[in-house]
Amino acid sequence: MLESMNYHVENTPEYEWAIAIDAVALSTWSSKDQKGPVDENGEEIKYLFIFLGMPLNFDAPNVILHVIEHANGFASGIIHEIDAAIEEIRKHLRVRVIITDGDPGYDKHQDEFINEILQGNDPEEIFKRATAILKKGDQVVWINDLIHMSKLERTRLLDATLKLLVHPSDLNTIVDVNKIRDAIEL
Repeated sequence: MLESMNYHVENTPEYEWAIAIDAVALSTWSSKDQKGPVDENGEEIKYLFIFLGMPLNFDAPNVILHVIEHANGFASGIIHEIDAAIEEIRKHLRVRVIITDGDPGYDKHQDEFINEILQGNDPEEIFKRATAILKKGDQVVWINDLIHMSKLERTRLLDATLKLLVHPSDLNTIVDVNKIRDAIEL
């Protein structure tokens, strides 16, 4: 797909890039009665996984680098295909960050970064560890995007059966969602 872009990202090898991956429902652009296209196995394609390339120096435009068709919006069923696409993109671009929607299919990648930074003993050391990892030129960091994280946290606030952790590595820092709901209007 890199060859088909009007903006040729291969002409910007000195740029560092972030790639955002998200599934988009094809039903968003069609009526509920209308069937979507089918893949080579005859299964209806209901979702597209979009790989949006974003140059980190902001001089170049954002571009769609790759698209994967899939029957559902869950990354876990096609994580090997996603990994292969990232590896192919990395042959052409210096990818520093992969940004996802929090789908559990990406957990193994995100856990590597989280486990490494949480070896710090306090917030300052955790921040220093994260900064050092991000400055390494050869390591790709997988993270969740803020919008999806915020939507997830809002859902947790609305569900009174859930408990929130103040600090993810300390299970004793639980906050009762009902106390937050009493303090703010949702």
